[in-house]
Amino acid sequence: MRYFVFVSIFIFALSACKTKHNLQTPLRLPSIIKVNSLEVANFAEKMLGLGSKADEIILFIFEDTGENQLLRWKSEILIFDNANTIYPIPFQTDVKQGDTFRFILIEIDTERAVEELLSIIQQCPYPCKEANIKKAIDEDDLLGLKELKIQPMERINVLEFWGVHLLDEYRYILKIE
Repeated sequence: MRYFVFVSIFIFALSACKTKHNLQTPLRLPSIIKVNSLEVANFAEKMLGLGSKADEIILFIFEDTGENQLLRWKSEILIFDNANTIYPIPFQTDVKQGDTFRFILIEIDTERAVEELLSIIQQCPYPCKEANIKKAIDEDDLLGLKELKIQPMERINVLEFWGVHLLDEYRYILKIE
């Protein structure tokens, strides 16, 4: 009987140690980031049925060099509607610890071209903040500015841009690996 109790306690103690070990997820330092796609989960243009039922979106990806923002990638105008809910984003780059990337998502409500909006954003004082961009782009809508700093982390899966603008909820998902 004493042998059975000793073995039971030993097995219990061993299983408890294993459980604690499995709860730890090791952090890793990514060597590249790859943006796979931009997907809409909720359109911004649907207010009371009066909107166009489509969002005209531009995504800019900047790298913060510590002194300024360096454009790394820009989309063309992406038209999201019921038939087009996801677009591939062909952006991949090598990274090192401390690199910082800014993802800026804009809904176009004017006739401005991508290059015109890019020029406006690049004229914002460094570091470019959401309030500065909103003021500069005026009638076009900033849906979000997300910053990603490269450091040891668990896997990056998504950056979400969500909010409410003029009574319309919106949600865009940028898928990253």
